[in-house]
Parts: sequence; C-alpha cells; structure tokens
Amino acid sequence: MSGHPPTQTTDGLFARAREILRQSHKPDDFLWARWVSRPFAALALAALRRVPMTPNAISLVSLGVGLLSALAYGFWPGWTGLWIAWSVGQLAYIIDCMDGMQARARGLHSPAGTAMDFLVDAIKQMLLFPAIAYRVWVEAGQPLGLVQGWALWAAILSGPIVAAGLALTVFLRSGEVTGEVQRQQRADHDSTPAGRVMAGFAFLMNYPSWILVPVIFQRMDLFLIISLPLYAAYCAHALRLVWKRVCGFDHYAGRD
Repeated sequence: MSGHPPTQTTDGLFARAREILRQSHKPDDFLWARWVSRPFAALALAALRRVPMTPNAISLVSLGVGLLSALAYGFWPGWTGLWIAWSVGQLAYIIDCMDGMQARARGLHSPAGTAMDFLVDAIKQMLLFPAIAYRVWVEAGQPLGLVQGWALWAAILSGPIVAAGLALTVFLRSGEVTGEVQRQQRADHDSTPAGRVMAGFAFLMNYPSWILVPVIFQRMDLFLIISLPLYAAYCAHALRLVWKRVCGFDHYAGRD
C-alpha cells in the first residue's frame, strides 16, 4: 500500500490542471470560456493525460458531442430535454477548449490545427441553429403561415445564413486576404462607444457564453430572435469588408 493519503492524488490532479491553465493561457478569451469552460477542460486534460489523443482528434470528438446536443435541442421536448441539450452542448464547448489548450500546453503545432478547430465550430453552429428553430416551431404548434410559422422559416434560412457568415470569416482570415500566414488573435476592443458595441456583438455571437439564459426561461425563440439578425448583420459587415479589401483595382497585382 502507498503511504500517501488519498487527498494527495486529488491535489496532484488540481495542481496539474492549474499548470495546464497557466501554459495554455489565451489573453483574448471570452469570460465564460476563461472562468467556466477552460477550468473544466484543464481538469479533463489533467485526468486524461495518459490517453493518446491529439488536439485534432479532440476537435473531432467535440463535433460528435455537438451533434448530440443539436439532436437533443431538436427532438427531445420539454424542460428535461432542453437542459440535457444545454448540458451536452456545454460539454462539447469544454471539449472544444481542450484541443487548443493541449496544443499550447504541450507545444504541439499542426498546420491544419486552427482550420480544423474552426471547421468543427462551423459545423456545430450549422447544426445548432436549425435544430433550435425546429424546436421552437414544434412548441408553437407547427403553424405554417409566414408570420405565425416564423420559426419554421428560421429553421430553413438559419443554415444558409450561418454558413454564409462562417464562409466569409474563413475568406477574410485567409492568407491571401490578410497577407499573413498565421491567423491573428482576436482584436481587443477599445473603450469607445463603437468598441463597446463590437465587444457586445462578439459576446452575443459566442453563443455558448449566454445560451443558458433562454434555456433557464425556456424561451429558445429569444435565442433565434437575437442570434439570426446578428448573423445576418455580420454577413452584411463581412461583405462590406470583402468589397473594401479585394474588389478594388488596387488589390490586383500587375496593374498598369
């Protein structure tokens, strides 16, 4: 038998988790991720340190868990189903934090790592929004009219809207547009009114940070009412940037 008391094992786990958090610190993080998701992700990484999984493999696991969350949002009715969907979705978000944390803590570098992480996030969002819209439509009694059945139309349109926003983000982040090989960190927002608006916009786009609120009040229609116009506005903003950055003659090389 070991002479160490059982509490030292737990203490060691928490010590490893704190070290992982220190090594994988992300200065431009969202508050929910920093104070809720990442501590749990660090504990999971500390507990599973001997499991041979790469960051990209962890990203793929996050996608599978995110799919289960979307299915629960869409097809598990009632209060119980809503909370299970949220819980599984937060688990997917915690696993999503684990891939980058493991890469930074262990000094692992993958040319496709950032793209893989964004791809998984994109697919999860494209699954989530139609699933929630379908849930709202069913709970509203499945109306078919354009006004009464707005959630059905949200379910139909949310996929293309979210996909367009994500595709525009990929394009704007590409090295061909930015002129840089590595993706920059999320920009810090200043204290001006415009900066505060952009910070609020970024917070609402990061839905895992606040989706708990409509879950608590069982008002997933509010999630759609807030999120879909934001995504549509973001698409318009991104298209403006595309026009500004790559649609002028000065963008083209070899111009006379």
